[in-house]
Amino acid sequence: MLSPGGKYWSVAIVVLSLFVLLLRLWAVGGQPLDDDEYASYQAILAIVDSGIPSLESGVVIYTRGPLYHYLVAAFVWAFGDEIWVFRLPSAMFAVATGLLLYRIGSKYTR
Repeated sequence: MLSPGGKYWSVAIVVLSLFVLLLRLWAVGGQPLDDDEYASYQAILAIVDSGIPSLESGVVIYTRGPLYHYLVAAFVWAFGDEIWVFRLPSAMFAVATGLLLYRIGSKYTR
């Protein structure tokens, strides 16, 4: 039987997390960019090309923060310039947040 702390419990949590990641990434490439995503997308492409987030206007508006832009730029550099690659780190952070909440809850509620 599958019970918390049982033999297969951690395997079930990992499988559930992978399923959630797949659901989160399902058809993500077919959705158009939002306005704030477009500003981030341009800054990320500039980081991939030149190493700094320069735009034609000269002003970079960080809707998510510089660290996030450089992290996503690393993904874009490694996997290519596709919409799903641009959105992959957000989906990974979402699943990691769920795992962290589970861990905190299981620690304090036993």
